[in-house]
Amino acid sequence: MNPSSFLFPLLLSCSAVVPVSAGLVSHYRFDDAADVGADSGPAALGWASFSGVTRSGNARFGAGSGSFVRGASQAVSSTFASTAVRTNRFTLSMHVNANMGLAALDSWPDFVSIGIGEGYARFVIEATGPGGGIALYKFSSATSTDGYALGSITTNTWHHLGIVADGITVTLYVNGVASGDPIPYTAAETVATVTLASRYGSTTRGITTLIDDVALFDEALDASQMAWLAWNPAQAVVPRFTSYEDWSQQIPYSARRAPWVDQDGDGSNNLSEYLFGSSPMLPDASHLTGSREPGGPLVLRWLQLEAGADYQLERNSTIQGEWTPAIGIVSVPDPERSAPDGYVAMMAEVPVGSGRDFLRVEASSAAGPGAPEQSELPPLPANAMEVLTENWSSGEVDAGRWYIPSKRWGQGNNGVTPGNVRVENDDLWGNDRPVLVCQANGDEYDGPITGYGGAKPRVGGMVVTRGFYASGRYEVTMKIGGTNAVAGGPANPMRPIGAIPAVWTYGYRYVSVSSDFDSFHPEQPLYNPHLKVYGNANEYWSELDFPEFGPGGDFDIALYNTFLQNKHQGRSFTVTPMIDGQYHTLTTEWRTGLVPIAGVTDAQVIEWNGYHWVQDKLVNYNLYLGNPLKRLGANQYAVYMGTRADHFIDGRKVGENLTFVPSMAAQLTLGVWLPGWGGVAPWNSSTVSFGPIRIWQYQDPGDVRGVIISNITDNF
Repeated sequence: MNPSSFLFPLLLSCSAVVPVSAGLVSHYRFDDAADVGADSGPAALGWASFSGVTRSGNARFGAGSGSFVRGASQAVSSTFASTAVRTNRFTLSMHVNANMGLAALDSWPDFVSIGIGEGYARFVIEATGPGGGIALYKFSSATSTDGYALGSITTNTWHHLGIVADGITVTLYVNGVASGDPIPYTAAETVATVTLASRYGSTTRGITTLIDDVALFDEALDASQMAWLAWNPAQAVVPRFTSYEDWSQQIPYSARRAPWVDQDGDGSNNLSEYLFGSSPMLPDASHLTGSREPGGPLVLRWLQLEAGADYQLERNSTIQGEWTPAIGIVSVPDPERSAPDGYVAMMAEVPVGSGRDFLRVEASSAAGPGAPEQSELPPLPANAMEVLTENWSSGEVDAGRWYIPSKRWGQGNNGVTPGNVRVENDDLWGNDRPVLVCQANGDEYDGPITGYGGAKPRVGGMVVTRGFYASGRYEVTMKIGGTNAVAGGPANPMRPIGAIPAVWTYGYRYVSVSSDFDSFHPEQPLYNPHLKVYGNANEYWSELDFPEFGPGGDFDIALYNTFLQNKHQGRSFTVTPMIDGQYHTLTTEWRTGLVPIAGVTDAQVIEWNGYHWVQDKLVNYNLYLGNPLKRLGANQYAVYMGTRADHFIDGRKVGENLTFVPSMAAQLTLGVWLPGWGGVAPWNSSTVSFGPIRIWQYQDPGDVRGVIISNITDNF
């Protein structure tokens, strides 16, 4: 037995557990325009004093929030003596949006203070200075603290803050996740007052902030309920979970809730986290752990759902071949460990012999109503090779992998320029990470960045891979605009009308001859009179758009186009789930193959660069569309042909292109531009952001490499 080899599988399951609710004492949504302090919750108690509070339209939920100004606005609750709310058993939930860069934060102002009516606050959440630090303090007297927990938030952004007292400890929650160490506390004093944006109304402890959706509960909510409150408005019944779908609501980003996603990047997908009782928001250790006392058995431990899934301990002596049930090893509830609600702690004792063995716990259930959905992406082929992984971690665009054009093409725009491309940090699914930012300058832009001819408006930015890629999987993490309106930006920051955010593969080769434009030219094998343009030339064109967003200002549909030499298929598919100002994952599967072509003889082709090219007009152009041929034998040929392109957003299929799919390797391009067909752009500037990029190559038999080899040319 090798105690270091503990495994868990990729699993599929669903579950049902009993939901739990807590008693809502008081709830403020700040949505009433006439009375911003109106209690819109079900509680009978009201907040007694709202001094100078105004209503802001910038809300986390609903129609408004309370706007608190340091030194002028405080909100103090009424006395809670008539309630059973105790300091050792309560939950406070609130959402805040503060300027964490103000020097005034050096005075440690409070977001909330909870008092016991004896002249001091028992608990406070306060800012610890400019920069985003916050702390939950427990007070043992008016001036003495005997415990604290630390956290951090960012400036001018909505965050959820929470306090949970469960009779043993008090815990600080930030955005639905426990922050810092719990503070020991058992005393059962009565909560007397709750003060927002101050401490007992003190102007020196006031903070300038927006506050929304404040709720006080007379019970301790658990971690899953706090995670739910971080991204949902409070209600009388705060659900825990009754299915995977409910459980996944603790993940703040809808695009990351799918079972196959590994939200926290710890190697376990969300479904596995659900089945084994761990958090999808924090990297966790292995779901299966083991320990052994000298001379004793190996003790395995894990968590499993109380109902809704089957768990089986399996063994394999080599990790290769078939796993089999671990006959004779019995799993039982673990008497030494507690488990979250809805789960049970399990253990199994494994005798240790002289051989080598590997163990895993597999969870499974029959598919049925409510079962977690599966990704619609096909599995990667066995021969798939990952050839590009980009996470922008260097803090700049890697010139060895990418180039940044200065290029104008089409009408109604002034091109794309390197001045609109940069790498900066952003909140990428809950993590502060570097991303590529491509800026779009709209019709009202009058800043220092210029495009074609020195023009300032309608200039975008894009990057292009130096590598040329063909059949494979292309995975692009992308965000259009954002969730917060900014000065000078589009009226709807998620829909920068007039701009065309886009992801596409593109390759182009221009071939010309000096005479006899309607004939083939053996000395220039790539010239094909069927492709004639500009009188004396032809173009080889390989492009897949996946997609171009915002045609005519409509961001609910997007263009999924194919370009194959002089052929083109334009399709439109609905992409509304992408248009929410959050990051999403675009995936396109590009496949090629060899398509037999009958009747072509050796005398009708010429070989160049490892491919055979048609040299006779008698060969039906529509059977090969300018693509090269592969010689299979004497007078036997097949066409290198693109066969299909399938498009996905967040693992769900959007659509497909089956016509005029290219076969020639091309470069991946990311960015935003402002062509005339995008419509008017009545704003100053907006952005499109890109997170990790990954490309796998499949080496399909229809791939054509080495024909299109040139970068996009600059023209200003």
